[in-house]
Amino acid sequence: MQAGKLKFAFRTAALTLLIPASAYTGELEQKIAYCKSCHGAHGQGYTASYTIPRLAGQQIQYIENVFKALEGDRRDDPTAKIFMMPAERSIKLGMHSAFAKYFNGLDAGPADDGPRDLVPRGMRIYDEGIPGANVPACALCHGADAKGSAAIPRLAGQHYSYLVSQLMGWKVTASIRKHSGRGPRPLGKAVPRTC
Repeated sequence: MQAGKLKFAFRTAALTLLIPASAYTGELEQKIAYCKSCHGAHGQGYTASYTIPRLAGQQIQYIENVFKALEGDRRDDPTAKIFMMPAERSIKLGMHSAFAKYFNGLDAGPADDGPRDLVPRGMRIYDEGIPGANVPACALCHGADAKGSAAIPRLAGQHYSYLVSQLMGWKVTASIRKHSGRGPRPLGKAVPRTC
């Protein structure tokens, strides 16, 4: 008798989880279309008066962490506060993973918008860091192919101006942490400044 009740409870729980997912399919498509109005039809982002990052191919956990940071109002970026926070608040909690999976599945071809003369030096810094300035190799966290993993974002294919703004924001945050006595932020725990 108990086994029958337990089986019924599991089936009911499974249906409860499945019904909401199918119920918001149309809403999810509308919200993704809204995101595409800024991030592009293929998640390719844009560089204009605001640099809008590429989401195509971005790590699922990283995108989910961006949602959590927006949800918790832990973003110091005015652009995110203006555009992303209202958009995030209109998304049902259960949709965040579906968004992340959708954009992760898009192709992230090269952005090809940076100064060509900086490529050799940038590759060297990416692979080796700057030991004399205590700058670690980017590849240590983001991988040899710059595709990141889990909470560590993909850099491959991202717009040059977006990467520069993120590095500048990271530099400022690191300086503040250093002078406040809190030390460096543990790897993989950085909260991105913009989405």
